Amino acid sequence: IKTIQSKKKKLTTIMVSGNRLRREVPRKFFEKSEMQDLEVVVLFEPTFQDLVESLSTLKKLRVLVIRDCDLIQNIDELASLKGLHALEVSGATSL
Repeated sequence: IKTIQSKKKKLTTIMVSGNRLRREVPRKFFEKSEMQDLEVVVLFEPTFQDLVESLSTLKKLRVLVIRDCDLIQNIDELASLKGLHALEVSGATSL
């Protein structure tokens, strides 16, 4: 996954579908400085282990959708996201 970002515009929304996350997203992807302005994250079938921990660093996050992630066992860390208005976690069979 390549990020296109200019000095004038910040990345505020990201939507990724399928197993591309396992192959192309580094473990601490959402902890990178260029991801800290994300307000909307939509992930379908994410398959990397530290997803919730990494997402919990996004202090500006308002909407989070995670579908069909068998690796999620706990979402307690998301409680630190005080600005989160909408959360959907579905198809997380280990939760």
